[in-house]
Amino acid sequence: MSTETYIQYLKNLRFLAAPLYYEGPLLSIQLDENDNIFVFKWVGLNSEKTAHKWIIYTIDKENLRKYFQKKISELALMHTALPAHNIGKEYMIVDIFSNLDYGNPSFFSVSELKNLNKYQPKNTVFYEKEYCEEHKRLQAFLQKSEDSPSSIAILPTPVASADFLNTPNLNFYSTAA
Repeated sequence: MSTETYIQYLKNLRFLAAPLYYEGPLLSIQLDENDNIFVFKWVGLNSEKTAHKWIIYTIDKENLRKYFQKKISELALMHTALPAHNIGKEYMIVDIFSNLDYGNPSFFSVSELKNLNKYQPKNTVFYEKEYCEEHKRLQAFLQKSEDSPSSIAILPTPVASADFLNTPNLNFYSTAA
C-alpha cells in the first residue's frame, strides 16, 4: 500500500474514544470497517506550529482491553503495535493540519522506537475513565463479541481548541534519553 493510499485509508476511520483528553484529544482510538484498532497519539506541534504531530499505530483488542483494565501503561500499549497495512513498519509520525490534510509522514519500527524517546509517554500513564468521555462506549466495544462487526456510529474526531495549541508542555512524555 502506498503512503498516499494509507493516509486516505486513515482518513476514513471511525472515532471510538479519546482515553486521554485535555482541551483536545491526546490519545484517540479509531476503528476501520473491520474494527481494526488504530491509536492516534498526540505528540505536539510541528516545528512551524501549523499542524498537530501524531504517532499512529495499530493494536489488537486484547491489548486495548489490558490498557482499559489498567493492566498495562500507555507506554506498554505503544510497544504492542502491529505492522501497518503492507507498510512493513509499526508506527507513522505525521502532521495533521486543521483541514485534516496529512503532511510529512514517516514510518518507523518497534526497534527504532527507542530513538524517539521524546514521543513516548511515561510508564506511569494509565487509563483513567475520568479523562474519557466515551468510557461506556469503549467499554461496550471491548465487551462485544469478537465475531460481530461493530455497530458503533461514526462520530467526528474531536479537535483541539486554539488554547490547546498554546498550552505549555503537559509533561505526559518521557524525558529519558
